[in-house]
Amino acid sequence: MKKSFFLSILAVGALVACSKSEVVDTKFDQAIGFETYLGRAAQTKAAVATSFETAGIYGFYTAGTPYGATSVANLWVNNPLAWAGTVTPAKYWTNATDKYTFLAYAPKDAAGVEVPTGENVADPTVTYTVDVDLAKQIDLLYAQAIDVVKPTTDGGKIDMTFKHALSRLTVKASAAADQAFEFRVKDIAIAGNFVTTDVFNLAAGTWAADGAQATTATTYSFYSVADNETALTTTATDYAGSDNYLMMIPTTFTETAAATLTVQYTTFYEGTESTVNTVEVPVTTDFEQGKAYSINLVFSKDTDAIEFNVTVEPWDETPESQDENIEA
Repeated sequence: MKKSFFLSILAVGALVACSKSEVVDTKFDQAIGFETYLGRAAQTKAAVATSFETAGIYGFYTAGTPYGATSVANLWVNNPLAWAGTVTPAKYWTNATDKYTFLAYAPKDAAGVEVPTGENVADPTVTYTVDVDLAKQIDLLYAQAIDVVKPTTDGGKIDMTFKHALSRLTVKASAAADQAFEFRVKDIAIAGNFVTTDVFNLAAGTWAADGAQATTATTYSFYSVADNETALTTTATDYAGSDNYLMMIPTTFTETAAATLTVQYTTFYEGTESTVNTVEVPVTTDFEQGKAYSINLVFSKDTDAIEFNVTVEPWDETPESQDENIEA
């Protein structure tokens, strides 16, 4: 379900631009303001309402020239766009025809995030490193307003829609109906050539790796409890819980270069638990930017065969999204 929230950002300072590369702060008639909202619910390590308390914003005044890769951030350079509704320092519109560009990311200066600061910043990027610990990962968001002029409606505010820069993955498991055996999951992990560090261009909204895999493998653990005695039911258990999603840089896995989901489990029948069984499931899908995926495992025992049904579901709820399936 789509969830949106709105945040009015009201700046309280002033600016008059003397040139495309020099801005002098003198008060004009109206502050630069934003109406900021999230395009999709942020399923992050915190509740939606606190998914980002502060964003980092870059502001460009280019007068009559369109924004380009050489445009210099002469208004804001990684300045705080606060959840409370302010940008510091404040800036004001010059007139109704000059062009402005605003690029933002969130959460500001989070662990694993590196951004340019200082003077003469052009075409800002975010260098993001994925933490191997799922609970420490972030949901990296970004927003753009390119070549805009002072609005004549809506209180003079610019719409800033924050989007997800990453892909999100969880694993769910359930038992098929009418099973004589109990299934007790002990460990779930995924390994593959995930991109662990990459550069995201705020203006283009794209990653440098563009889906290409890394040259080395990384393993992420969704669940590991060797003494687990809780049996699966027909209601799926979500191993991401509220804080254990895998937030990944978008990567394409193929049949010849698949990721591997490894599941360890036991069966329990008439008071006896089996030894640990291990099953490896190839994961071959294109993990796209801004989409959430769920690998769904269904445990069943039929003439000693354990069957797994693995499906992938898009996060993006727009009409053009389509379900994808992984056959195992």
